[in-house]
Amino acid sequence: EELLSLLPRLPVEWQEHAMQAAHAGSGLLQQATDALGGIFDTAKNSAIVTKTQDKVSRVRADWRWNGPGQGERVPLPSTMDERSLLAIAVLAKTLVDQVELHGPDSLQKPVTAGLLAGVLAAFVWPGGLPLRSLCLSPYCVLEKGQWGRLLSPAVMHLDVAHLCSNLAATIPELSALESSSGSVAAAAEVVGLTAASHGIYVVWAWGQKAAFSRRQEYYSVGALGLSSLAFALQVVAGERRSTREGSRVLVLGVIPVSPRYTWAVQMVITCVTAPEASFPGHMAGVMAGLIYVYGVTPLLRLVGIRIGGAQGPHTRWEAAGSSSRAGGNFYGAGTTGGRVLASQA
Repeated sequence: EELLSLLPRLPVEWQEHAMQAAHAGSGLLQQATDALGGIFDTAKNSAIVTKTQDKVSRVRADWRWNGPGQGERVPLPSTMDERSLLAIAVLAKTLVDQVELHGPDSLQKPVTAGLLAGVLAAFVWPGGLPLRSLCLSPYCVLEKGQWGRLLSPAVMHLDVAHLCSNLAATIPELSALESSSGSVAAAAEVVGLTAASHGIYVVWAWGQKAAFSRRQEYYSVGALGLSSLAFALQVVAGERRSTREGSRVLVLGVIPVSPRYTWAVQMVITCVTAPEASFPGHMAGVMAGLIYVYGVTPLLRLVGIRIGGAQGPHTRWEAAGSSSRAGGNFYGAGTTGGRVLASQA
């Protein structure tokens, strides 16, 4: 008010300039107010849209994974194509090498034989197994509390190629792990690594939805297979083999790699040979293995628990003779997040 009272005392030209400045300031203030209002309206509308989309996605996920009817069953009907024949050949060679290098007893250990028998039994189960109620669904785990889905997908496979390639990747590492740690410890490690790798994938899918509004992996993906466990076991195996000075693994029989980084080379090979496979799912297995090697194992040693018995884990691992000639494994699609099966369920 004081400034307005001084305005008549100013020269006419100054008064005109002052009025223009006041009008300009008023216009800028109005524009800023309108802009802020638009931002708030957009944010409000965006929040409403997001909540609506989440509700719709939840309803669809409930119907897809927990709705009436049995839905899709696995294994899926398939033909014996070149991919299947190759996977069978790789598994056969892996088993023959395992017997030649370590004897038939290496396949008769309780955990190794039990996992092999369980996976094969699930594959030939009469009528197949219900995909929708057993697959790994991040939504069902976190929001429905169906924690059994952290384990059940590991024994389920889509087809012959998926089954054989994952068994070829898992059996040698598991047999060596059981020889190193003993059957009881190996059983605990297999259960723990499976649950951890699937749990990491669930958290990753939730993070995608929460941070970037990417709902596909969280609501719509049904995942299954042994691949994430295979990668976790390979991380553990590589770390234990790497304690031998100068140790090398021939990946695919020709590529010399330090055992500690074999999983990384296998990851690249898998991405090239099976691009439909789940990179996040495989990385979840790698993360579970790294957490176990560099987090859980040191804590167990601190409290006096040594995985592998009195000789120590590394000594017994070498005694088990896990072959540095191994490494021709490859991993099939379908493991954790491996295929978007929602449209089929």
